[in-house]
Amino acid sequence: MPRHVVVLSDTEPESENDHSESEESESGSGSGSDEEEIKYESEEDELAKLERQLNEREPPRRAERKRRRGDPDPDEEDEEDDDDDDDEMYNNWEAMRAMYEEGEIEDEPIGYHEHPELHAWGWRRDKPVWSRADKDALWKHITDKTSDRDFRDRWGIRAVEREHEGTIERVVERFKYGVEFEEDYKDALTGNYRDAFFRVMEEVFEQEPYQGPPDDGELPEPRFLDFKWAYVSDDPTGMEKQVNRRGTHPHGPFWCFCCQCTKKKLYKVTIARHIPSDIMVVTGGDCSEKFLGEDELPYNLQQHAHVGRLLGWS
Repeated sequence: MPRHVVVLSDTEPESENDHSESEESESGSGSGSDEEEIKYESEEDELAKLERQLNEREPPRRAERKRRRGDPDPDEEDEEDDDDDDDEMYNNWEAMRAMYEEGEIEDEPIGYHEHPELHAWGWRRDKPVWSRADKDALWKHITDKTSDRDFRDRWGIRAVEREHEGTIERVVERFKYGVEFEEDYKDALTGNYRDAFFRVMEEVFEQEPYQGPPDDGELPEPRFLDFKWAYVSDDPTGMEKQVNRRGTHPHGPFWCFCCQCTKKKLYKVTIARHIPSDIMVVTGGDCSEKFLGEDELPYNLQQHAHVGRLLGWS
């Protein structure tokens, strides 16, 4: 169900106040001087002017965060305003990694993982469990992008719905290099997690990678919050048929977000689930473990049929 947002005009409260002030002026005209009335109205105008000035000085980053969180209810705006001081402390994964490596910090700053930049579009810290409307909003936001031919041709990403065990699953997957990556990765031996994978996640989900603190003295690879593996397989059902199918992309049909593909011996696949929205993401190879922050995923599980169906191969 689409979300409806009611926008209140900034001028309506002022016109109401002007009306009430006019009534007070008329009712009190016999008890006060003109000078007192002018002074009263002047004070009200100054307050209104100051309020407008403060509203106009809202930092662009804060305004952008509000758009990424979705359209908050008017009653919730005050609560978000209380968090602005924490929001200004945000640093991207490269800055955080540098601070950890140089010993400037040892532990993650309190609340760092709750910055909206580290979560998918529409995420809000005060709403960890999403409603159906929230889930549909993110899916629509993604499909609006991927339904555009120019976007698909550039990034090589599509969003599809597939039936699996009586349920319609929403899946985001790579199906070709895309103009953005083909020149750099077509002849490369592998894809690239920090380059291609990161850029695709930021473009599709509008989510930046999260750099965790050192673990036993070593820095982990940046990962993406709110995702958990759902199915893993090294031999999805229907893969052989897809490889030999006429019209299949010569480097496919098996792809990771990082531009690793079947031709480059991509032998593992992970279908991860975005926990708040239930949207699935197809990844492969070592990227899957880095993406999810896992040391090792259980690829020996007999889930070949599940993965094959979710990929549309069976």
